[in-house]
Amino acid sequence: MNTIQKQVYESAFNYLGHTFKEAFENAKTKERKIEILNYIKCLNQMYMYTNYIEVENLKFNYEPNNPSQLRRLEQSRFASQDGR
Repeated sequence: MNTIQKQVYESAFNYLGHTFKEAFENAKTKERKIEILNYIKCLNQMYMYTNYIEVENLKFNYEPNNPSQLRRLEQSRFASQDGR
């Protein structure tokens, strides 16, 4: 996604999240609250999956032939191994 697409996606996610929150607060029965809560969980999973795909796409498009990028990648590996 480019920057504009990411902004549109984020705004749509925020709009849906706000709408589900309002519906959850206004729901009268317990069954309806559970149903809306399941929608919220699904929306959250969709958001996490989209972010996962974005990260994988960035990794795929990463150019390891560039020495500075390769050096940063090696440093991040050591940092993740050391727990920093």
